[in-house]
Parts: sequence; structure tokens; C-alpha cells
Amino acid sequence: MSLLLVLGLTFAAIVCFVAELLPPALVALVVMAVLMVTGVIGPESGFSGFSDSATLTVAAMFVLSAGLEQTGVVDRLGVSLSRGLERHPAAGWLALLVGAAVASGFVNNTAVVAVMIPLAIGAAKRAGSSPSRLLLPLSFASMLGGVCTLMGTSTNLVVSSIVEASGRRPLGFFEMLPLGAVGLVLGLGYLWVVRSRIPERRGGDDLTSAFDMAEYLTRVTVTEAASMVGRPFAESALAREGMDVVRLVREDQVLRVRGETQLRAGDELHIRGRRDVIRTLQAKEGLRVGLGDVRDVDLEDRDRVLVEVAVSSSSAIAGLALSQAKLWSRFDAIALARRRFGTVEHEGLDAKPVAAGDVLLLLIPREKRSEFARAQDFVVISGEVLEPPRRTRMGVAGAILVAVVGLAASGVLPVVVSAPAGAVLMVVTGCLDLDDAYRAIDWDVVFLLAGMLALGKAFAATGADAELSDLLATVYHAAPRGYEDYALVGLLYGLTLTLTSTMSNQATAALLTPIALSAGAALGVSPRPLVMAVVFAASSGFVTPVGYQTNTMVYGAGHYRFGDFVRIGGPLAFLLAILATVSIPTLWPL
Repeated sequence: MSLLLVLGLTFAAIVCFVAELLPPALVALVVMAVLMVTGVIGPESGFSGFSDSATLTVAAMFVLSAGLEQTGVVDRLGVSLSRGLERHPAAGWLALLVGAAVASGFVNNTAVVAVMIPLAIGAAKRAGSSPSRLLLPLSFASMLGGVCTLMGTSTNLVVSSIVEASGRRPLGFFEMLPLGAVGLVLGLGYLWVVRSRIPERRGGDDLTSAFDMAEYLTRVTVTEAASMVGRPFAESALAREGMDVVRLVREDQVLRVRGETQLRAGDELHIRGRRDVIRTLQAKEGLRVGLGDVRDVDLEDRDRVLVEVAVSSSSAIAGLALSQAKLWSRFDAIALARRRFGTVEHEGLDAKPVAAGDVLLLLIPREKRSEFARAQDFVVISGEVLEPPRRTRMGVAGAILVAVVGLAASGVLPVVVSAPAGAVLMVVTGCLDLDDAYRAIDWDVVFLLAGMLALGKAFAATGADAELSDLLATVYHAAPRGYEDYALVGLLYGLTLTLTSTMSNQATAALLTPIALSAGAALGVSPRPLVMAVVFAASSGFVTPVGYQTNTMVYGAGHYRFGDFVRIGGPLAFLLAILATVSIPTLWPL
């Protein structure tokens, strides 16, 4: 009975991950709770993931990465590379990808892409090219670089933590580098060859044009004959029709409109709403509709600015309605439009749930720009909203990273010691505020890891790992003599790649790493190559925009379509799958 429960929970977790019914971290915690309540595992085993040293290591790595980001290491690199793109577009394009890949080996690749997206968009526009020609390759390059080291991607940290929790040697800091470097060169070469086939989806127009605001932003003047003169806006026909006043200009002053704001003759209103509805009200309510579209310059002034932001993969507002996100109370921000899966939405935004990768067009106060830069809920795509980094601490942050990597790679200190020590030094030396350190930790990954470690213990306690391993063993023994290793690695790689293309790559790695370990034990072979198949496949989700966090980030930013990832990322995923299947059994023999 316990065996069936564990297998059923595993299947249910996969369904929840793929369908995004619940956040991955919550799914993992629910699984952990059910396992303890039903008595499959005890509280000590259930909560062991939170006290595991590997979980602390994962948290510390996030802090180290944030220290490098906050001190301006990534920012300076991005600025230098973007300038090169402006001067020499072709060479600069390749240099930007190489720089992003190398940086992603030592700074969490999600953070690298978040910093480089606005820089890449600005540089591409100034160079006279489409930003969409660059953003998708930027995401792919960061994925290729991130898999090369232990700290380049949280997926590697999750796998290493599960391996270590099983009593085996954790992943070495540069253990993935030999195969990762070959994959990086192959991937960059492929992207260079197909760069002309990458679609131009995003132009250099105003944000209002990019979000098709022509039919949803209208300039209206209140005439003396208007029935709403002298009455609160909440009682006007505009309010009854659900119109939002983005901006009110009165006697050369820009005012904020609230429900109690009394309208006057001569008020000029910039209204978000369907233009045909406004024209219907024109004669009836005594309004004068202005000619011409409302552009960026019409909305922006010394107090307010338009920004384009993407909802980050770790955002706390994902799954909430836009009204629940409290953009107005937190940032005094007005949402004008949303881009999701290539479609722009203008109506009913407040009631619609927000998802990771959604791109919002917001009108915000200029003094709130730095708050958006610090908020982990968003990745700023356009608008100069990045907070100036603490450049005086760049050298200190770099020295701390070198020490952590050097001590861990040389074996002088295990990474479980060097990483937390480095994280503490980042805060003590002022590279990172304590509050920033807390915010830097992706708690979703920590909770996901803790929950999946509990599931791994349930696998071992009930024999579920043996049942799943028997399936892999069948493939192993059915393969032609001499090709068993390649068949087993290829099967696990393909299974991981399929799952990571439809759900969180961390969740995929957390689910399949225990199976890889058990399969190795059941077959009497080293589980290392099977674990490496999971590592490399989980970071090869090039085929879909949901296969990897960085893909999700650039999806809306580049105005891509789903098919763009299939067409450009599909062949790359196939090439790397062949490379991994052939190379892994050689580099890590069974």
C-alpha cells in the first residue's frame, strides 16, 4: 500500500508540475506532508531536508551570486559587452554570448540574464538591429555556460544536494566542465550559423506602440457642457464604463485621478479603455476626443515614466490576480497592458492571474525606479531603472568568489563549508546588505529541495526506487551488447529532457536524481553517469519557453512565439543530446 501511495504521489507531483496547478515548492511541501501524515516516513526523515547541509549550501550559493550581482560585477561586464555590440554588431553579438556564458558559470545564470536583458535591448536598438535577434541566443548561452560549474545554475545545486544526501560524493565544482565546455562551443557555433534565422519580433518603437495601445489609449477633453463637470470621477460615465484615467492634465499640471477627484471643464484626460466605447460617450456626455494616438512622450513627464517589466520565475505574485499584487499600493504603478504567450491584453487586467514570464507595461513614479530594481518579483526590461551598484566592493566580492571556488575545487575545504563562509563574508564586508541576502535566496528552490529529499527517503523506504529502477534495468539488458551504457544514459537523458521541457527544471532534477541513484545501485554500476545525464538534460530545455527560467524571461521580452523556441532550440537540443549520450559513458564510466 505504501508503495502505491509513493508512486501515486510521484505521478500527481509530475501532473502538478506540468500543468502548473500549484507552485513547485508548494507541491513538494504537500508531498512531504502527505508522506508524514500517512506514516510512510517519520517526522525525522520528513524534515531532514531542512536540516541537511546540502540545503544550506544551496542557500549560500544564492547569496554569493547576489553579492557579485549587487557589487556591479555583472553590470560592468554587461555594459562593456553591450558597447561592443554597438561598435561591431557581428563580433559584438558573439562576444555578448560568450561573456554571458562565462559569467553564468560563476553567477546564477538567471541573474546574469536579468541584468543583461535591458542592456542587450538598448544596445541592439542603438546598433539598428532587432533585440529579438539577441535575447533568445542570450538565454541559450547562459544555459550552456551555467551547466559547466556547480554554482552556475540552481539545478546543479539541487542534484548535488540530493547526491550528497544519499551518502555519496557531491558534484565537484568543475566536474561538469569538460563536457560542458564542448557543449558550449558546439552550442555557440550552432547559434552563430542560424543567427540569421532567428526572427525579428521586437522593434524599436515606443512602448505604447509595442503593446498595441493605439485603440486603448485616448486623449479626451472635458467640455463645459459635460455632465461630469463638478462631480467626482467615481460618479462619471467613464468610471461606470470601467475606464482608467492614466493621466490628468489641468492648467499645465499633471494630477493623479482618484475616485473623489472632481472633474473640471478643460481637463485633459488620457484614458485607458476601448476607443469605440469612448466615442459612444462623446456626444452623450459632452466629451471631446482628441485626434492622434497617445505616445510615450504624452504619458511620461518629470514625475512618471513608462517601464516594461517581466514577472520573474521566483516571483511571489505569480498566481495572484494583478489587483492582489498591489502594484498601486506598493509602487503607485498603473498597469496599461500585459503580453502573454505572444498575445497583448488590455482589458480586465486587474482580475487576471499573473504568471511567470508575463510582461507588463507600467506607468510608475520616477522615484520608485530603484524599488523596481530591487524587487525580486520583476525583471526590468526597458527603462533606466537599475539601481547603481556598489562598485567600490567589486574587488572584494571577486576575491571572496575566488576563495570559495579555489578552496572547494582544490579540496582544502568542502563546498558545504566554503560556500556559507563566503556568503557570510559577502554580508560582513558590505558587498551585500543582510536584507538583500535574505531576498537573494530563492526559497522556492530551498523548499522544493527539502520536499523532494523527503520523497527520496520514501522511495528508499517503500522500495519504489527499485520498481522504477527495474524499468531502466530492462532497457539496459535489452540493449545490444556493448551499447548498454549508451542506451541507459540516452534513455534517462531523453526522459529528463522531455520533462524539463514541460515543467520546472529544478523539479525535474529533484524527481529524477533519486531514480538515477537507485538505478545505478540496482544494476550494480556507478550511478555517476546517470546523474550526469540528469544534470545536462535538465539544463537543455531549449525547445519551449517554459523549459528554463531564462527562456521564460526572454519569451515576453523578445515578443517571441512558442514556435520560435521549437524551430531554433529543437536542433540544438538534439545535437547536445547526441553529444551527451556518446560522451557521458566515456567521461564517467558505468
